[in-house]
Amino acid sequence: MKSVSILVVLVLATSFAQTGEQVRRELEKTDRLIDEAEPVVKASGSERAEYHLGNAKSLQQNAWSSYQDRKLVAALTYTRNARRQIEVALGFAEFDPSQLERELHKTDDAIERARPIIERSGNRRALELLSDATARQGKARNAFRAERYKEAFTDTRAARLMVEAALRLAQELNAAEIRRQLERTEELVRRYGPGVARSGNRRALELWDLALDEQRKARRHFQAAEYLMALRMTRAARGHCKKALDLIRPQTNQDKVRVALERTAKLLERARDFLQGNERAMELLARAEAWQDEAIAALREGRLLHAWRMTTSARDLILRAIELAGGDVRQELVEQALAETDNLLEQWTAVITQSENQEAEKLLDQAVASQQKSREHFDQKRFRISWQETTLARRLLDRAIELTQMQDEKQPAGLLPGPEEAVEN
Repeated sequence: MKSVSILVVLVLATSFAQTGEQVRRELEKTDRLIDEAEPVVKASGSERAEYHLGNAKSLQQNAWSSYQDRKLVAALTYTRNARRQIEVALGFAEFDPSQLERELHKTDDAIERARPIIERSGNRRALELLSDATARQGKARNAFRAERYKEAFTDTRAARLMVEAALRLAQELNAAEIRRQLERTEELVRRYGPGVARSGNRRALELWDLALDEQRKARRHFQAAEYLMALRMTRAARGHCKKALDLIRPQTNQDKVRVALERTAKLLERARDFLQGNERAMELLARAEAWQDEAIAALREGRLLHAWRMTTSARDLILRAIELAGGDVRQELVEQALAETDNLLEQWTAVITQSENQEAEKLLDQAVASQQKSREHFDQKRFRISWQETTLARRLLDRAIELTQMQDEKQPAGLLPGPEEAVEN
């Protein structure tokens, strides 16, 4: 009989711990309980209270370690034992009325901030939790006035946890927000599905199919007003989409850098004949060739960021050499620079947008604006200003690419000289 009971307990524990999300929430709840108990224990000056709170922290560290190792049942056991130690610690602590009053005010504030959000959501369960939290906080106030401080602390803490749960429900189960989440996943699928299909990467294709299936389920749950399940399924789908994209991105990056090197090589070939006889321009061209050779070597070694930086700097230096040899900036030079920037924008815009790197997206917007200005100046035959704007656009784009695609090679700024610095030296 005893073995059967143990088996039942284990089955129940495993059932509860079947998803990492459930266990993570339990651990986060214990973290909050420790944070709330700590000022009370410290204010009490009780060594025994501090001892048991220390035990709770140690057990909670074990809980998080088990969670990270995917040992979910163990994590759940540790965190529950930590809560028991918190209760023991509070039993030895003498409550400071002023500290407790601050805790009561915190709960009052939490209820008032959450109330309009929960009421707007119309979620019945969230509204019930809010009502229960308000009633429990009333009990805490009554206990405080009667100087039953431990009871007041327990009630106000429970009320705050109810409010947090109600707020989470209200935010997660808002139909309009769930619809936006679904649309976000569908935009990701629409934009990058063809690229995954072309990649031929079997694992990426499997992940993509899994994401599509999850998204179909998310839609069905949404239509049945099962909003929490819809949210979970669409988030899972988006996660699998991103994993698939991560699988194909390294090769995509390498291909893009290789194309950039090929363009620089063609520009070098065209520039050699044009620059013959101009000593200063040929010096710049020689330096550009050295940078291009370094870019080729870096690509072979898999150092994509360095290869990209060297070849783009070489290209800028070639254009400066052509400008120096030709005196005024000529129309054909600007047309070539505009075409280079257009090609780069076409090649990288989708990748930068998908990265969700806000700084990179801002740089991309600035690059597009500069390129548009360059086109306008070109149409008005202001070629020098047009050349300056398209060069700025390309540099902004280069920086955005570095931020989103090649962060594995964290290289200190300033190691690579810019084209202006090379000209001045």
